[in-house]
Amino acid sequence: VGNTVILHGRVFGPPFVVTAIGDPQALRASIEAEPGVVLLKQFVREAGVRFSVTSAAQLRIPGYEGLLDLTHIQAAP
Repeated sequence: VGNTVILHGRVFGPPFVVTAIGDPQALRASIEAEPGVVLLKQFVREAGVRFSVTSAAQLRIPGYEGLLDLTHIQAAP
């Protein structure tokens, strides 16, 4: 909806912060290879908005408090 994002029924507006956990080099390479990010960077240059990618040695991320809706499950053999 416009420049907002709906995630799990909640509406988020800019600025957006995305936090990922994993190997920083692999994550950065994945971001740089993503065609959508290439387009985003072009838009950022033309529109004068900010886009940045940073790495951190430690993160504090709250635990998920929503419901767990299991839609696909099967017993292990």
